Amino acid sequence: MITYLAHSPITSIEHVVLYKYENDVLILSETVKFEDLATHITGQSQLIFFLPSSNVSSYSFDGENGNNPEAVFISGIEDSIVEDVSNISVKTSATNGLVINKSLIDTLNKELSHIRADVYMYPEHLLFKGSKDTIVVNDSHVIFSHLDGTGTSIDKEYANDYLSILNESYSNYSPDIYSLNSTTDSLFKDIELKDISIFHRDFINNHDNNLNLFKFKYSFTSILSKSSFTKFQLGLLAACLLILFISPSIIISNTKSNTLLYKDATSDIFKSLSTKITRVVEPRSQIDALLGKGIEGGNEIKIPNIDFIYRLGGKFVSNIQINFVTSTAKISIDSMPSMQMSLISNMGESFGIYKAGNDDEIMPLIDIANVACGFHASDPNHMRKTVELAKKNGVKVGAHPSFHDLQGFGRREIKMPRQDIKSMIMYQVGALKAFLDEQDMPLNHIKPHG
Repeated sequence: MITYLAHSPITSIEHVVLYKYENDVLILSETVKFEDLATHITGQSQLIFFLPSSNVSSYSFDGENGNNPEAVFISGIEDSIVEDVSNISVKTSATNGLVINKSLIDTLNKELSHIRADVYMYPEHLLFKGSKDTIVVNDSHVIFSHLDGTGTSIDKEYANDYLSILNESYSNYSPDIYSLNSTTDSLFKDIELKDISIFHRDFINNHDNNLNLFKFKYSFTSILSKSSFTKFQLGLLAACLLILFISPSIIISNTKSNTLLYKDATSDIFKSLSTKITRVVEPRSQIDALLGKGIEGGNEIKIPNIDFIYRLGGKFVSNIQINFVTSTAKISIDSMPSMQMSLISNMGESFGIYKAGNDDEIMPLIDIANVACGFHASDPNHMRKTVELAKKNGVKVGAHPSFHDLQGFGRREIKMPRQDIKSMIMYQVGALKAFLDEQDMPLNHIKPHG
């Protein structure tokens, strides 16, 4: 198994030192530009990218309690967050919470998504986490890794100040101190030199226990980068996509051409049969007319639109009689369930001296009425009259509540808490229910006004 580890020798990520291990043996190390990282990594491998801990704020946190640990974590540390909450990304594990600049983590995830390897990203201080607190001295900065999984990276210039804070905060603070470059240091004097490969090997075998900050960013280029297509396969895929997009236009164009050809050919046939035909509307009926009673040129027959009957259920239609003189149709329907064909109308929208709609004329024609409850239309007197009219015509009644917006007919956007909306609906439905109770009628349904 080939494993790459990449981390910056300084606190920025413009350049990274890339280490390549095969079966725990260090093969090579080289400094590369972060933007060129993908060209140095082969497929069938894994990349562990170490984010400089100076870019991560880490906290000790119990992430196993609660249904929304990230929200609980933010509420606990919001006083210490300097940036706007919308500019940060929060990650939590069972023991720690991490705060990272959102723009930075998005950029890293976008670039790392183009690498053909299994990618993992961790704060750099986790590389040096051991059985006790650890300090690791590098060329330009000092990494502090604490036993609880928190840590940071600080420029050498300020490391002494941070160390003083740790000594004051923890009376028994006694960390292991290592250097990656030298046995002497101006800040820590004589320290133990330890090769970074020792930390690498241990981390490669145990890194799955940590929170992976990497999240794959889906894009056309990242998917292609992750795939192992050859140039020929990519060309074939592009050709297939091109055909997929062009085919509908070709089919539509061909259909239109054939339609025009059909119309012209049909028109020519009819003209050859009779000079009285000026246009072809219904070929079959016009042929029947030619074979039977002849053609009356220029007359058009309007047939009633009865397609809606078949959308409701054509199998229930037993007979249709069409009167071409009056352009009406008489339809016989047998055994259609009442729920399948119920005519519903919004009713009772008049208020005060203003009349809206023709309730008296429409009510006998419908099965169910949505009655306005006074907030977008209607008033108590009209609600009573509408309920009485519904009972007289055997029409079921449902409540039609709305926002309190009489001037806007309930059409304007009004923001309010969920509990207020619930109370408002109960208020309107309750008012209509009182008028229904007076008439011994049940409330059939509730339909919110849109």
